[in-house]
Amino acid sequence: MRALAHHRIRILVVDDTPVNVELIKLILKRQGYSVKKASSGEECLQRLKGFYPDLILMDVRLPGIDGIEVTRRIRRNPHLRNLPILLMTSQVEEDSPHSLVVQGLDAGAEDFIHRPIAEAEMLARVRSLLRLKKSLEARDELMACLTHDLNTPLVANQGMLNFLCEGGCGELSAEAIKVLRLMQESNQGLQDLVQKFLAVSKFEAGDKKLNLSPVNLQKLLKDVVEQLQFLVAKGVSLSLEASREFQGDVWIEGDRVELHRVFTNLVRNAIKFTSKGFIKIRYRKSRSIDGIVIVIQDTGCGIPPVKQRELFRRFRSGQHRIDSLPSAGMNPRSGSGLGLYLTQLIVNAHSGQIGCQSVVGKGTIFTIRLPVKQ
Repeated sequence: MRALAHHRIRILVVDDTPVNVELIKLILKRQGYSVKKASSGEECLQRLKGFYPDLILMDVRLPGIDGIEVTRRIRRNPHLRNLPILLMTSQVEEDSPHSLVVQGLDAGAEDFIHRPIAEAEMLARVRSLLRLKKSLEARDELMACLTHDLNTPLVANQGMLNFLCEGGCGELSAEAIKVLRLMQESNQGLQDLVQKFLAVSKFEAGDKKLNLSPVNLQKLLKDVVEQLQFLVAKGVSLSLEASREFQGDVWIEGDRVELHRVFTNLVRNAIKFTSKGFIKIRYRKSRSIDGIVIVIQDTGCGIPPVKQRELFRRFRSGQHRIDSLPSAGMNPRSGSGLGLYLTQLIVNAHSGQIGCQSVVGKGTIFTIRLPVKQ
């Protein structure tokens, strides 16, 4: 009966030593798991294009791309974010930041197991990681259902608040209208959060289809600047600059709605954390590829190095106000941690790249590279 319990659970074993693979397959198959194999990092990555296992059991030392680099590449794929990775090594580990265990865990592996493999220990770790995967999937499913169900009443609330502010139920005092406007702002914030989560869910599930068409980049960026100008603090300038190599309009192929979301999010963040100086949006031709480079630079509070490493990770808050800089950051509230993650998903979907450079107390530069043709 026990063998039937795991008949749908698929495990990918990645190892270039046939004897090791056969031993692991024998142990796992006795427990009812379905087992596939790959003999190199390249073969593993190729298999993952059409095969979605429930767990990967992978040797660290592989020909070509090693297990640690394979782990890094898997973790860059949002569709595989919940896929647990159990790395194997025969090296006796030292307590060093350069040890294979440390490197593997930093790359995104969930756990390590040492050779020679003890059957009971390996099976216990496999069961533990499968429970973790099931828990993460249940969490994602719950959040997706909650946000979807929340969207309808939030839209209805916003409509009702607009109705009241416009005198739909009679004339209101200035104080009452002020309170209703605050309620509108809070409700809109919740709507924005729900929309971000729904968009992230679609991208991660592979359900999001870009509506590609010619986009006037200059007009798109001008619209973003005009729409957000009222949020800029006194003493801060928000400007748009094109390099001299451009004459007239600049066209790229993309989804205008999603690209507008990208630049709106980045400029909003710059405004939030900049209390003096400037925010500049510049664009130029790429020197290395046939594409466009858009740079968003601010003189805000900057982002600490430890935060920069997590900027584009899911549910990592954008809060980075520096206590030693009392004037830095117009808005001390922490973000949802979805904005920059969604921004990266959209840029990647356009075959582009996004990066960040920042110095605490001096400012931040976000750089986006988009190809001219998709």
